Amino acid sequence: VPVVCETSGEPADGYVFTGVEYAPETVTVKGKAETLNNVSSITIPGEAINLDGATGDVENSIDITPYLPEGVSLVDAEENKIAARALVERLEVRSLSLPVENLEVLNLTEGYEVVYGVSTVSVTVRGRSEELTDLTADQLQGSIDLNGLEPGSHRVEVTITLDDDRYEVLGTVYVQLTVQEIGAEEEPGGTVPGTGGADGSGTGTEDSGTGGTDGSGTGGTGGIEDGTE
Repeated sequence: VPVVCETSGEPADGYVFTGVEYAPETVTVKGKAETLNNVSSITIPGEAINLDGATGDVENSIDITPYLPEGVSLVDAEENKIAARALVERLEVRSLSLPVENLEVLNLTEGYEVVYGVSTVSVTVRGRSEELTDLTADQLQGSIDLNGLEPGSHRVEVTITLDDDRYEVLGTVYVQLTVQEIGAEEEPGGTVPGTGGADGSGTGTEDSGTGGTDGSGTGGTGGIEDGTE
């Protein structure tokens, strides 16, 4: 009859249980015919293979005798050991860049638009190595909820959607943005937009100009205008 090995417990954080290997996978048993007719497999319960806190494979040599149904015994009593190995794999971490134009914007007030301070946001994902290899930024889905936000600059949390059974998003993802009226323009003499990171930092320069003492001079936007009287 087939042998079935169960497991219990959870590996340490950052590790995942991927399966169990054991041998032999079948055992030969004996007993009364009416008893054997009701035996489809022999199950070794999870308490025999506990994974709590595991950071690597868990190996056990298990005596199957206590798990035989009543009235059933092994044909060869000396072949009672099952060599079992529970496979525990370390999870890998990978960072992907999600373009902000791919973000779904929720609850934006009519007549307003969103201007982002960055072109992408970084998303850190943890999962099995073989599955992370196939993961691309196109598979990431992100959304932002602007409910209750007034016009102006904001640091907004990004909700990332991924297959929870295969991947885990680490940390909280934010994006720096500005909510403004559609078609709004910067005032002359204002700041020149610079580059910004996901934490909202950025650089910019003010317009400036110079003027000569004789009344003539040059100036940028917001600088000294023509000084000729």
